[in-house]
Parts: sequence; C-alpha cells; structure tokens
Amino acid sequence: MKILIVSPYYPPDSSVAVVRMASLSRHLVTNGHEVSVIRNRIEKGKDFSTQLKIPSGVNTYQVESSVDGSYFKRFHKDYKNYRNKIDGILSNESFDVVLISVGPFNTLPLCKYIKNKFKVKCIIDFRDLWALDIRDIRDFFKIKKLFARVISYSIERSAIKYADKIITVTEGWKNRMMKFYPLYRSKFYLVYNGYDDILLSDVEANENIDYSKNILGVFGKLSYYSREYANKFFKSVNELRKEYDLEILQVGTLEKDTTNIMDSTNYPKEKFHSTGFINYKDGMRLLSNVRVCILIDIRKAGLGTKIYDYIYLNKPIIYIGKKNTDLADFINSFENGYVCDTEMEISRAIDKILRNNIYKLGNAVDHKQFARSVQNTEFLSIIKN
Repeated sequence: MKILIVSPYYPPDSSVAVVRMASLSRHLVTNGHEVSVIRNRIEKGKDFSTQLKIPSGVNTYQVESSVDGSYFKRFHKDYKNYRNKIDGILSNESFDVVLISVGPFNTLPLCKYIKNKFKVKCIIDFRDLWALDIRDIRDFFKIKKLFARVISYSIERSAIKYADKIITVTEGWKNRMMKFYPLYRSKFYLVYNGYDDILLSDVEANENIDYSKNILGVFGKLSYYSREYANKFFKSVNELRKEYDLEILQVGTLEKDTTNIMDSTNYPKEKFHSTGFINYKDGMRLLSNVRVCILIDIRKAGLGTKIYDYIYLNKPIIYIGKKNTDLADFINSFENGYVCDTEMEISRAIDKILRNNIYKLGNAVDHKQFARSVQNTEFLSIIKN
C-alpha cells in the first residue's frame, strides 16, 4: 500500500506527540508499505542529535506553521498551508489512504477536502480529544470557551462525517465520541498507545538500580495537568524526607509551576533533579534506577503514554489525582498500583512501598501486550481493511 500520513508533530521534533506516528510509520515501512509524511517545517539550526530520528524509508514533506494571531486565525492559516501541500501531492501522486493524526487540529478539515476532491480513503487518528476534551465543568461554561467549543464541534463533526474510520487511544474516549456522534458509531476503532519495544530492546528494567537510594521518578510532565495535586505530592514528600531521605527525579523539562510549588512548600532544590528534554531511550534508562514511578493527572478518560513506559519498567506506580478516572481504575488493577487524592494517602503509599521493600508493579505483570509493535499491528489491520 501507499500511505500518506498528515502529522504536524513528527521526528525530529522534541515532543511526546511525535512518538505514535514515528513508531507506526516505522512499522509500516518494515512491513513493505510506502509511506510519506506531511509535517510542520523543521526549525533551522536546532540540534536534533539526541532526538528521535525520521524512520528509514519514510519520505517527508514540510509545511510552514504560523505563530502569530488568535487561535482560530492561526488554525485557518495552517489549514490552508496543509491544504495547498495536499493539493500538490495528491495531484501528482496516487495514495491508497490518507491518515490524519491530531492534535493539533488544524488538519481536521482536510478530511472533507480530500474525500470531495481526490476520492481517497481517509482515516483520522485522535491522539488527543478536541471538542470533547472537558476537564473542568466550571471552565466548560465560560463564554469564550463555550463559543470556541461550538466552533470546534462543528469542524470535528464534519471531519468525522467524511472519514472512513476514526481511531482513538482509549476505550473511554472511544465511548465518549460514539455517544456524541451516534450516526457514525460504526466508524470508531481503538488502538492503544504503548511503550516502544523496538527502541527499548536493549534497555532492561531494574538493570542498574541502587536500592540504597529512594528516588521517586516522573517521566515527562509533572505539574502540567494539576498544580493542586502536584502541590500535595511535594508536601507529602517533604513530610517523609527525614525518614527516607527521598529525592525526586523528573525525566523531562522543568515546568514553572513545579518551581513555584517547590518554593511555596519549601522543598529543598538539591533533592529535585530535572534532566530537561532527553531522548526516549536515555530517559527510560534513567527511570530504571528509581524506586517508585509517579503519575499526576486528572483527565477523566485519558491514559497518556507514560503509564505504558512505567508498566514496561515494572515499578510500583503511585497515581495522584481524581479517583473516578479511567487511569485510576487501570492503575488500581495492578498489584502494586496505588491511587491517591490526599496528602495522607500519598504518604501512606510511599511509606508502604519503602517500608515493605516493594520493587515491582507486580510479579505477574505481562507488559508485552502494551508494546507499540502489538498496537501497530492492530493499526495496520484497520488500514488494510
């Protein structure tokens, strides 16, 4: 097959947003398919030496993305830029299918355009929710947000109408979209995220762990999803520090909110280490040395990606956030997965893990089902059908 992927975020960008399509495109090429990717223009002069590489055999096209103006002005401008690029490509080449991976969501209207003008099969992969991404009911009813949601819903509904198939990354998201778009229920499919087993083939879980150090590890964002629960986390660690000499390792970019929380809770900066952005493989090697993996989130139906990396490492996981979420239920299903929404529960979970020398998420954890290769096989099956 000849497949055209529209993915504004794609290697060598330094973002977790690139991982899903990077892994899939590599899988497609490995299985004998011809793959081209339309992406945002690569920033000139930037050092990409430590980041994910464009998979061998993938042909890429670049599109200029806008940075000025309001959200919907930039949205419309970027859509036109991608539409013009699509025009040039599909007018000169034939493809079996176009796969549009979102967000960002300025490429969603391409689905209707491609189907009407070029009659090519079109699949939309919702890596994130857009119109239906409701995290706070109070925020939902703000006039500006409500107006923007009405516009985004209209654009999203049109794209779903014209798409041949729609893929989401969690069961909760799939069910939510089927509820809001009941006329198109038969179009929806599920392909989970996962850990990249190809890249991690030479990274062993618990390979170099120093059991004398009590390091709590966070992969990627720490306070981004909830300043409130990140604050509870730092307060709890502060309470236990004297007993256990705890340290926090963030494998990722330090957020301003995290710095402010450390200041407000008087958390000692020398007991916090942030690596800045580093490549996936090196990040996982660092995480293989921590005692506990920490995950702070409040999304109702999102699972994110780091949970799969934690499962691969087979470390105890402490989830800090709202309890009535899909992620909380998922983590609760593991022997040493802990769900906490108060400082006391966080402290008790950390104390239990360290006091009882708990080193694994569970003795019978089968992480292979969460490998990207397994999910990519499912993705390819959907594309073939």
